[in-house]
Amino acid sequence: MSLLKKTFIVLTAIASTMSANITWATDSTVNLNFSPIEEIGGRATSAKGPNGEAAVEVAGGEKPSSTRLIDCDAPEFSTNRYTVRGQVKYEGVVGDGYLELINDFGGKKVYFSRTLSQFGGLKKVEGTSDWREFELPFRADPGTKPVKLSLNLVLKGEGKVIVSEPRFSNLADSAAAWWTNQQGGIVGGVVGSLLGILGGLIGWSAAWGKSQRLTMGLCHAGIAIGCVCIATGAIAVVLQQPFQVYYPLMLAGIISVCVIGANLRTISQRFQADEFRRMQAIDAV
Repeated sequence: MSLLKKTFIVLTAIASTMSANITWATDSTVNLNFSPIEEIGGRATSAKGPNGEAAVEVAGGEKPSSTRLIDCDAPEFSTNRYTVRGQVKYEGVVGDGYLELINDFGGKKVYFSRTLSQFGGLKKVEGTSDWREFELPFRADPGTKPVKLSLNLVLKGEGKVIVSEPRFSNLADSAAAWWTNQQGGIVGGVVGSLLGILGGLIGWSAAWGKSQRLTMGLCHAGIAIGCVCIATGAIAVVLQQPFQVYYPLMLAGIISVCVIGANLRTISQRFQADEFRRMQAIDAV
């Protein structure tokens, strides 16, 4: 059995064990109502969602703008994990726009979640997109609950954005995160460091040029690890894990597969060229 197959089997078993210990999430969903158009003000107008439901369209201008779409009391929920989801569609948005959930804990503190990622439900509002789902998750400290929630649309410049179907979801304890925000940073750092070390070994082995089997084995192992990271990240998304869980896994996996995969052919061709030169040298003697 090749090193690639062995590595893939072992890492897949680890990912399967992790997912087996997580039960499916159940959530209690509450529809959120937009503020009246006259209260939203600015350049907001009434619109229709993907299924004809009420929506709000906001047009950006030359200057940056922040439009408050929803301002309401926080719904009742039983756990410290919740999220606000909905549908968004936009056209010609200039700059990195985003949706922002303000979590007001009264006299304590105010926290926010923003859609500033490159992909997924937390993807930023930029350019043009047909209807897609957005998600603004938040994890409160145990025993604390927000008093008010606000949903803002922030635009850096021109563009049109339509927001529809905002809803609050109380995520059940069964969907407890695999790790916290701080632990997510550690996981990303550890996985990134290990892949960096592996990349260094691949570079050293390729430059050494003495063992094609070792170099190609390291390349295949790196690609296998990347594939498992992507698969585990996908499992996390399906299980409704928060951003800090699936993002470092998906990022590390995509980088590993793309970078090593892009160089795999070049490395193989280099070994073939070295072998051809050695054969020529032997024939010349």
